[in-house]
Amino acid sequence: MAPNSVAGSNNIKQKVKTFTLKDGRRVVIRSMQPDDAPLLVQLFHRLSDRSKRLRFHASVEHLSPEQIEEEAQNLARVNTQLDVALAATLEDDGDEHIVAVVRFSRTRPTDTWAEIAMLVRDDLQNQGLGTHLTQRLTQIARSMGIHKFVASIIPENRPVVRIFEKLNLPVHQKKYMGETQLSVEINSTSKGVSL
Repeated sequence: MAPNSVAGSNNIKQKVKTFTLKDGRRVVIRSMQPDDAPLLVQLFHRLSDRSKRLRFHASVEHLSPEQIEEEAQNLARVNTQLDVALAATLEDDGDEHIVAVVRFSRTRPTDTWAEIAMLVRDDLQNQGLGTHLTQRLTQIARSMGIHKFVASIIPENRPVVRIFEKLNLPVHQKKYMGETQLSVEINSTSKGVSL
């Protein structure tokens, strides 16, 4: 495999790219790899309680180290027929750290909708990274025949809605059992940015 590429969805090679944050730091954007589980555990432990609540919708303090490790291993294994996960990494003291993840998952390869999830480490929020990663993921989803993202968020998670609004993607919201159900049209005929 070429050094500038990683295996992507449906065995399509995706180039490793960089993104410059608003503060001038550069992150590497690449596909999630099976050996990323320890980096995901590290990311989890660097999140504030608020970020954990926004992403996981509940208190996660009760999780044991074994449960966190098991979930990280599950998230690092990506079924390329159903899922795509992009990781943004930053090098610090010679070590690679995952600082953001955006992913989508669908039930069947023929589904034209997918559930999306995103997470950016607290100290890198408001740097344009979540928007950039979501834009990249949207482009990949379109190439795989996906027309819509769905997500369940807690009502206070306005940053996720703002990301879609910045990308000019039509967002429909519906309240259901204390959560907000999002439906985001990403098909190329919807009014939005060209990627």
